[in-house]
Amino acid sequence: MELEEIKNSLPNLSLKVVLIVFSILAASGGVIYTAITKYNQVTELADNYAPYNDEGVKNEINRIKLELEANKTSLNSVKDSLVQVSGQLVAVSDKASTAKGEAMEAKAEAKGTQREVGAALSSVREEIKSSREELKATKEGLEARMKALQKATTNPLGN
Repeated sequence: MELEEIKNSLPNLSLKVVLIVFSILAASGGVIYTAITKYNQVTELADNYAPYNDEGVKNEINRIKLELEANKTSLNSVKDSLVQVSGQLVAVSDKASTAKGEAMEAKAEAKGTQREVGAALSSVREEIKSSREELKATKEGLEARMKALQKATTNPLGN
């Protein structure tokens, strides 16, 4: 169909067809109006759209990252110092164990020496006691001899 034919056929349309076309146009007109209005609102929003400024959030994230790095560095230094302190504690503990062992050894040696000295003193005391008894016996023997000698050298008549 060409444009001429369409123009000629329009007046021949019945009233029913014209009413149907107008009712379709009226019904779809509301939908088309709503769609055009929504399209205009969306384009207005798109035109007024300003990109989100996340500079503050980025700055805060960077600040937190720096703070986290500083905390990690601080934590690592604390760990290092704890390792050094634990090494020193191990060395002190070793020295204390060595000192305790040496002290116990010295105590045992002292007790052994004390026993030896006690035994030596007891034997010396016994020797002194027996020497004393021998000397006493020798003294008594010598005194008896001296008395006998004195009697022998003295005048029996008493002169």
